Formats: sequence, structure tokens, C-alpha cells
Amino acid sequence: MNHTTYMDDKFIHIYHDNDKHFTYAIWKAWANEEQYKLAIDMELKAVQESGSEYIIVDIRGFKGTTPAAQKYTTEVVMPKLYHKTKLKKIAYIVGESIFANFTLTSIRKEIDKEAYLQTNAFTSLEEAEAWLLKTT
Repeated sequence: MNHTTYMDDKFIHIYHDNDKHFTYAIWKAWANEEQYKLAIDMELKAVQESGSEYIIVDIRGFKGTTPAAQKYTTEVVMPKLYHKTKLKKIAYIVGESIFANFTLTSIRKEIDKEAYLQTNAFTSLEEAEAWLLKTT
């Protein structure tokens, strides 16, 4: 696979697939507020530097975060995604974690309210990639 890795630690693996032109953020574990913010900032950097229009955020291994970190995402990071990137779609891969899905629901409400990006949730990588490839 031809890709550029932006972050790979015990919490998250962020990379851009140069062939598919997708950015991936694969969450592996619960992250405290500081770790979460670092990872979210790195996701933003990956999307900005790669010029990606699509990102897949796999939260099956994510166990949630603090309300303050969630607020950071919606108030600080999302406006930058809207105005300083080419991002058009975010596909989430969800699992069984109630906390991760609650965090996702809250963040998606904010994204959908702004109407800058399309978002959708899936249970498999293949479904997410297929949706991203559909023209809008």
C-alpha cells in the first residue's frame, strides 16, 4: 500500500492512502483529553496536507472521551475542517461501544447542523469506502 503515516501509537493510527486518496483514522483505545486532542489535531493535519476530500474514522476501538475533548472537536477542529480543507465526506465505522457511539452522535449533530460536510456511519470498511466513492 502506498501511504503516508501521520500518527501511529497505542491510541490511533492515522494515514493517507495515496492510491485511494482517502485519509484513515483508526482508533485503537480510549484516550484521555490530552491524547485525544493530539490525535484530532493530527487528523486535521493529515486532511490538510494530503488535500483529502474523504476521511474514514474507524471508532470500533474507541472507548469515548471527555466532554471537554468533545467540545474541542466541535468548536475548534470542525471549523478548521470546514474552512481550511477540501474535505467533503466523513465515513464513520462504528462498533458496540455505547460511549464511542454517544460521542459520535454528539459530534455528528454539530457537523450536520453546519451542513458543510456529509457524514454517514457504517459497520464495515467496505461499506464506508463504497459510500465515499459515490458522487454526490
